[in-house]
Amino acid sequence: MIRKASHPCIARPDSFYMCVMASDVTEPEEASMLERRVAPWPNLSLQLGGSDAVRKAGLEGSKIQGAVIDFEIARRANFFIGSDGVSTFKMAIITSRKCAGIPCSFHYGRHGGIRVADFSTYTGHKGPKEHWHI
Repeated sequence: MIRKASHPCIARPDSFYMCVMASDVTEPEEASMLERRVAPWPNLSLQLGGSDAVRKAGLEGSKIQGAVIDFEIARRANFFIGSDGVSTFKMAIITSRKCAGIPCSFHYGRHGGIRVADFSTYTGHKGPKEHWHI
């Protein structure tokens, strides 16, 4: 799905980082994909966040440290794609990117489609209004 997206921001990157604590992924197919480091593009290694990122940074290792590293990497990335649904972490990244003028923040749905996070029309307590662009 990501590999086939037609948005100019989403192209094969040099590296693909996933903000996830792999031990928290319990669905068997998804856990297997993480274990095998499957990325959307062939011959591209998937880098995991969470504990893996904490160890690579030379820190002691707590979930909060992993979340901070994940946040900063996602905030500065060429593009960010977060899952549909309510996630404070995802919305914090998208909001931070928007406030900093960093484009290319997206949501994806399990049943297909990637959409741009469009904050041009705020809809109150329901969150930002999002429009399908891809």
